Amino acid sequence: MTVETAAVEKWPGWAGWTPGGIRIRGPVRGGTDEFATAGWIKGAFGVDLRPRVALWGKPLPDDACGWAWVVTHLPTGWAMCGVDAPMSMVQMLVDAMARLTDWSAITAETAVFMDKRIHAFFSEHPGVYFPPSDTLGPWDCDI
Repeated sequence: MTVETAAVEKWPGWAGWTPGGIRIRGPVRGGTDEFATAGWIKGAFGVDLRPRVALWGKPLPDDACGWAWVVTHLPTGWAMCGVDAPMSMVQMLVDAMARLTDWSAITAETAVFMDKRIHAFFSEHPGVYFPPSDTLGPWDCDI
């Protein structure tokens, strides 16, 4: 155990979370590509902080927080959602999502079979989850 890991394990709510680099997929001209970013990892999920540029697809109001957490499914590299909540709430929501299925077995091809289940889960938490396209990813260099 490193000094850094020991310190994280003592933080309330951080059990099982590891800081580190995550690989995520993002749009580029003609398709998608992988990008690396720093974030927090737990199981099949990564969480990173990104600039928020829209509110449900509309311009971000002046009084809205300009940053948001984005949850990525690590086996596929696809962002699942943005989360408009403090990190402590993000941790609880990711833990709840993790209980829906064995996410390590979900691939890009099988993810479509989880659509109804995950959208039902999102609807249980109205106003918390939003499309990750409302944020700038690491592929957006002009932030």
